[in-house]
This record gives sequence, structure tokens and C-alpha cells, in this order.
Amino acid sequence: MKFNWIDIVAIGVVASAGAVQFLRATRDFSQVFYETVMLILALVGAVRFFMPVSQRLNITPPLALVVLFAVFTVLALLVATLLNQGLGFSLGGFDYLFGLALGIAGGFVFGHATMRTMMLLFLERNPELVAAMHRSWMASQVLYFGAFRELLGILRIARYNNI
Repeated sequence: MKFNWIDIVAIGVVASAGAVQFLRATRDFSQVFYETVMLILALVGAVRFFMPVSQRLNITPPLALVVLFAVFTVLALLVATLLNQGLGFSLGGFDYLFGLALGIAGGFVFGHATMRTMMLLFLERNPELVAAMHRSWMASQVLYFGAFRELLGILRIARYNNI
């Protein structure tokens, strides 16, 4: 793993989206909570369906991913707003702590969408860029959710050891 310019792009996308979500969470935690959950679902849906849509509509995979993520994001924001209107809540003083976690999760969602689109866009035209993304520590963390997988592994060990 080597630090390169793709790390700066990944950190910039994750940090800027995370900062915006964190600042929004300090004002309306439930809205950001619902948005983050719905954005994760939008990303999963876009990643799952972009190849069939690309083949069916005869468009490039990066364009299909961007369009599907945009459409699913708009729908996700509408559902989050409706949920917040009926089921709004706050955690009081813990809004800042959990808002930071939601900000990081939201940043990773947008970072993953950006990195995956870049990888699909330059896969055939510039394979050196894709290789640099795989060598990059931050970009590989964002693309493959390495930190979250490690955290889940630690929690699994703790569960089996009854900690």
C-alpha cells in the first residue's frame, strides 16, 4: 500500500461529505440518521443493478451507476424526509457522538460511489489508475469497506468469547 494522489481524492470526498453530514446531524439527528440508512440502501441498490441496467439500456456501466445512484438517492431522501416527519427523535447530548459516526458512514457511501465510478470509468482506458487505486490505502478502504469489516470481525470475536 502506497500513499498517492488517489488517497487525497478519497480522503477529500469522505471528509467533505462526512463533515456536511456531521454538521447537519447536530441540528436534526433523526433526519441524518434516516438519510444515512436510506443512502446505504441506495448505494447497495445502485451497485447491485447498474450492470443489468447498463446491458439492458446499452449505456456505459459508469453512467448507469451514476444515474441509478442519483435516482435512488433522490428516492432515499424523500423517504427519509417522510420518516423524519412522522418519527423524528433526538439523542440529546449524544447527537454529536453518533452524528460523527453517521457523518463518517455517509462520507464512506459517497466515497464508495465516487471511487467505484472512477474505477469503472478508467478500467479500460487507464489501467494504471485502477492499479494505483488498488495500491492506495484509503481508496481500497473506501472501495472494499476494510475498516468496517475489521470492526465486524472484532465484534464477532467478542461475541464468541462472551465479552
